[in-house]
Amino acid sequence: AREGDAIQSFLFLRNELPVRLASMMKEMAHLPPRLLQMPSFKTVNGWYGTSLTELHSFTGLQPTDDTVKKFTEVLQNIRRRHTTVVETLSQGYMEFSDFGNVQEYEETHC
Repeated sequence: AREGDAIQSFLFLRNELPVRLASMMKEMAHLPPRLLQMPSFKTVNGWYGTSLTELHSFTGLQPTDDTVKKFTEVLQNIRRRHTTVVETLSQGYMEFSDFGNVQEYEETHC
């Protein structure tokens, strides 16, 4: 039963995670362009892109034991990579605020 659970999880996550990452990237694209140019925002966007590419490498693969094992390793790496997303985005906002009056920019551009 455990092997079946791993296969079902693989099949679900292989399809669902790319959709969620793409949604996050799409949402980020709606942020003010100047904010997106901050190094920390570029870093997070790069993490999302890397993770999406890694997940897409499993598209169409059969759920063999080896494939599920490799997928699990990729998920662990993605989880580690994304551990500090919130903090990194917060840093990006602070970088943005270093450029001047954030409230004024948000009122005129958001």
